[in-house]
Amino acid sequence: MPVLGFLFAELFALPGGLTRLPQAVACVFAPNALPADYSDQAGIPLILRPGSFRANAEDVEGLYRHVSATAPNYPTITAPTVVITGNRDTVVYEEIHSEGLARDILGAELVWVDNLGHKPDWVAPDLVLAAVAKVAGNNAIDLQAAARVVEARIAGDQHNVGRCPEPAGATQSEPLAQ
Repeated sequence: MPVLGFLFAELFALPGGLTRLPQAVACVFAPNALPADYSDQAGIPLILRPGSFRANAEDVEGLYRHVSATAPNYPTITAPTVVITGNRDTVVYEEIHSEGLARDILGAELVWVDNLGHKPDWVAPDLVLAAVAKVAGNNAIDLQAAARVVEARIAGDQHNVGRCPEPAGATQSEPLAQ
């Protein structure tokens, strides 16, 4: 919305966003723990600057069209691919995005992690590094076994449960129903 969007970004995004940012960031990680220094290390408050806020809003507004136009090309991807997802992700629909991506890229490996939210890069960096090593050619790496190690480590995580949205159909022991 050209005029209203500009005014909102200039006048309200920063002060309003600062009040909601801590809980919103915690919910991105939920049910896993939010690292104490994550927002500062990742520069999360910078998204509330008016220009950044507007650019992000434009990206989000156009995302569906972009993905719809790009998705038919996924079967042409020939690079080794690993898709890591958790059954407690409230940011993306993993049963659509993760399973669909792994289905559409020939030879892609889908790695499900029980009780993992949206941030495997922070919660399970060991698994992410193992996936990078595997796509780099180390085929001896068993990512499914590495995922079970992560699951054991985060099995008791219940951070922000009840304070954040829960993915519909999520269970503690299996991926979302298809």
